[in-house]
Amino acid sequence: IKRNRGKVTKLEEGQQYQFRVKAVNKAGPGEPSEPTLSHTARARFVKPRIDRSNLENLIFKVGQCVMIDVDVIGEPPPQIVWTFQDKDIVTTDNFRIDSVDNNTKLFMAKAQRVYGGKYIIKATNSVGMDEAQFDVTILGKPGKPGGPLKVADVTKNGCKLSWNPPEDDGGSPVEYYEIEKLDPLTGQWLPCGKSNGTEANITGLQEGKPYKFRVKAVNKEGESEELETDKAIIAKNPFDVPTKPGKPQLKDWDKDFVELAWAPPESDGGAPVQKYVVQMRDKDERNWVDVLTVPGDRNNGRVQDVIEGHEYEFRVVAINKAGPSPHSDVSNSVIAKPRFLAPYIDRKNLMKKVIPSGQTLKIIADIKGEPPPAVKWTIKGKPITNNRVIIDKRKEKKKENRLRT
Repeated sequence: IKRNRGKVTKLEEGQQYQFRVKAVNKAGPGEPSEPTLSHTARARFVKPRIDRSNLENLIFKVGQCVMIDVDVIGEPPPQIVWTFQDKDIVTTDNFRIDSVDNNTKLFMAKAQRVYGGKYIIKATNSVGMDEAQFDVTILGKPGKPGGPLKVADVTKNGCKLSWNPPEDDGGSPVEYYEIEKLDPLTGQWLPCGKSNGTEANITGLQEGKPYKFRVKAVNKEGESEELETDKAIIAKNPFDVPTKPGKPQLKDWDKDFVELAWAPPESDGGAPVQKYVVQMRDKDERNWVDVLTVPGDRNNGRVQDVIEGHEYEFRVVAINKAGPSPHSDVSNSVIAKPRFLAPYIDRKNLMKKVIPSGQTLKIIADIKGEPPPAVKWTIKGKPITNNRVIIDKRKEKKKENRLRT
């Protein structure tokens, strides 16, 4: 080369080279010059091209340190800009961008859910431009369930809860909701149920006790903050037991049944009477037994579990959703016997009698009948009025009314 410039060919692209020069005359070559700086064999003018191989499936967790490393080819070296939510990313306490030669890196000191979303890298030089869009997912615990936490259908043993899903599921679907109640005895929060949806039926409450509830959403990353009810509820039915029914009245009876009727309770307690239970007691015993159940729209019934000749008392209980009422007043007693029976005179003691004058004559006649018959004694077709004759009528307790006269 006789000029002070030259062209080196057959270089391999991407390899780094240094160069130096020696002067040569007839006496031979002189000392070489100082070497050049290292040069990479590459095109001088290249449109930017972003390597997207590291921009797929970018999933991180809350609190994690994040580095996104991207190679960018281009000559002259392109100017690189990162954007998020339509704003250029600049270095802050939580973000830093390092762009050197053909590489750019985004550092995130501490990943947060708000930093998840669509990012854009834009590389520009004098030859052209390239732009890459990619998504970053940052997984975390779900947000607090949406309020309010509503309590409905309260009874003495349970209630129904409902709420809204969290605005942020943490990037992972909510798997279930965990529900807790504030125990009125210990003052501690205790688990009381799980739900796959945004409502739940709660059971196991103690009647008359105050309760508060809270619910939290759960995904693969953990539990959310709790959503709590605004105030406590009392575990009680929205209705009460009925007042006592009216005293049972005896409508009919015989040796094998007793028919009763009664007035309904003055108050049904706020819930319709579902049924009446008739209880019976043998007057010679102490225990009451259930002998008949009738629907709540009936106020009468026939009891057939009676024994002829026994005396019975009855009472009635009304039942609604809240439970049984106080029992009614006790009925008048009744003997299981025929109610209507034609009079019958037992004639076995009425045979002809012969006695000496001056002796006392006693004649006994048993008389049956229901209702108790009126008895008259006559002699020669006329009522007996002689004050020397005594007529004694005695009622005996038998299977039917019996007069001894």
